[in-house]
Amino acid sequence: MQRKAGKALGITGGLLAIIAGAYMFAVTVGGLQIGGGVMMYGVSSVFGISDPELIMSAFCLMIMLFGAMGIAGGIYAEKDQQLAGILMIIPAIFGFVLLSVIWAPVAAMLIPGGILTIRSGK
Repeated sequence: MQRKAGKALGITGGLLAIIAGAYMFAVTVGGLQIGGGVMMYGVSSVFGISDPELIMSAFCLMIMLFGAMGIAGGIYAEKDQQLAGILMIIPAIFGFVLLSVIWAPVAAMLIPGGILTIRSGK
């Protein structure tokens, strides 16, 4: 039962992360503006890059990569529990570095899914 729950949480959290990353990519790079405001980011001035879209597009691609790792962890949940748990917990933790509070719904799925999967392997 724990493996099935871990599998469902991993796949759902990964899909949610990919959807969020694709939406953020459309907003920053595609020019989709909600409310007509322009987003400015302080990250580009810290790294000395004059184009904030470059930084945000890299963040969005990393978010989608973390989502793919969560989905892979969900798929491997019934085969290799240790690897699946690690593939769910690592993106859940590193997602907070990129998105902090916005990542909370995804992490709320990936962290319990990874813990349940690792515990079911023992």
